[in-house]
Amino acid sequence: LRSGGFAGLVCRVCSDGAVYEAFVRTESYERLGVEYVCEFKTSSKSPADGSENTSRTKWSTVRLEFSDFRPRMRQFQAQEGEDAQRMRQALGQSEIPPFTGRDIRQLGFRYRAKNNPFSWSGASNFGWSNFYL
Repeated sequence: LRSGGFAGLVCRVCSDGAVYEAFVRTESYERLGVEYVCEFKTSSKSPADGSENTSRTKWSTVRLEFSDFRPRMRQFQAQEGEDAQRMRQALGQSEIPPFTGRDIRQLGFRYRAKNNPFSWSGASNFGWSNFYL
């Protein structure tokens, strides 16, 4: 992805008001297992009274500044071993450069339940969240 000369990403999303994460993987991910993560909140709408449309999803524009992306070590099932120690050491010594928008090798979005403490009710009986890019 070529991002030279830009200060961030602008995404048009349709979502339900939950908190999501954008993540970017660079060479640091391949070498040290560190990705850059930016958490963002989305908006939702209240269903209209008496309407058949009970959807809470709403389109909005989300701006993700490169300076808001923070390094995060990838999660391992086993937190031990030489690789895990090397990653923790790199993070602790600030060997990870700040994300500037260069060297993007992967870009993704994810939902984390721990960031969304609201109850699942109504149309979301199965704990699904709605997010469209």
